[in-house]
Amino acid sequence: MFMNCRRVKKWHFLQLVSMCCVMSVLMVCWDHVDNQVVSHVKSYSYRYLINSYDFISKSLSVSPEQAARFGSYPYLLNNKDICKDKDILLLLFVKSSPGNFRRRQAIRSTWGNESYIRHKLGVIIKVVFVMGVHPDVHTDSLLQKIMHKELFKEHMNHGDLVQQDFLDTFHNLTVKLLLQFRWMHENCVHTHFLMSADDDVFIHLPNLVRYLQDLRRQNVRNLWVGHVHRGSPPIRRRDSFQIG
Repeated sequence: MFMNCRRVKKWHFLQLVSMCCVMSVLMVCWDHVDNQVVSHVKSYSYRYLINSYDFISKSLSVSPEQAARFGSYPYLLNNKDICKDKDILLLLFVKSSPGNFRRRQAIRSTWGNESYIRHKLGVIIKVVFVMGVHPDVHTDSLLQKIMHKELFKEHMNHGDLVQQDFLDTFHNLTVKLLLQFRWMHENCVHTHFLMSADDDVFIHLPNLVRYLQDLRRQNVRNLWVGHVHRGSPPIRRRDSFQIG
């Protein structure tokens, strides 16, 4: 088979130039990537990597006394009347951070608008934003005052914030989950379903409502719905044992 060497060399040259252009664009734009997105992506690799390090497992072990305190942090912001309606289809907790004012407002104005859900979908869904305290408030008194003032104002306007006195960090996500279970049992035990979401996701509530109403008609019990992370076993101490 006859091949034109000049055309082959020209084609390889064009490929090389194109690759260099793409790499240059990536290098220029990389600094502008949202740091939260980068941290979120890195967190997944961290979750898988952490399971192979024994010393990390040891450092994460806590005493029974410490574990007992995880679910007993005092409330800084609370509204016990959120679930005063009797027939609540879903209690939807949205994990947020104190500084994410715009995200919470975006949810209230779009898919999390309770008035729209009630009138257009014909069901009652309660959207509650849960959070801890900003990690820097203990070292920055000015930030503490500003953050508390803004959160208190937001809470007075909307009444949908629940905040406890723990540091709002990635490693305290378990504490934030315990907060949701505790608050539900204390204030909204009559809800049919409970859901935990994040303030950086979109939820298609019409589809979700249809799904939940179908489950409600089936009178389901002990239902858990979610995504299973394969290959990511829980971190356990070597001297612990499984009760089967």
